[in-house]
Amino acid sequence: MEPALELELLRSENQHLRARVRDLEHRTESLRIDADTMRHERNLAAQDLRWTIDRLDQSPAGPLLRRTDGFRRLRAQWAGRGSS
Repeated sequence: MEPALELELLRSENQHLRARVRDLEHRTESLRIDADTMRHERNLAAQDLRWTIDRLDQSPAGPLLRRTDGFRRLRAQWAGRGSS
């Protein structure tokens, strides 16, 4: 293979690989932002669930709900944990 042609092929491959690295870095940053957003949304959902369980527990229907296994389990797992 001619040295000039080989050099041109290496330059082309170098440009291609640099473009791929930039693309992968951009995707990695996007995934990191998505993970942070998902973590935030999950925390908000957990906070809403705790608030709802506390409200139900304090409502007039609270004594009746506390008799059910499912509500007692939810209360034990979620109620009062860092609730606002």
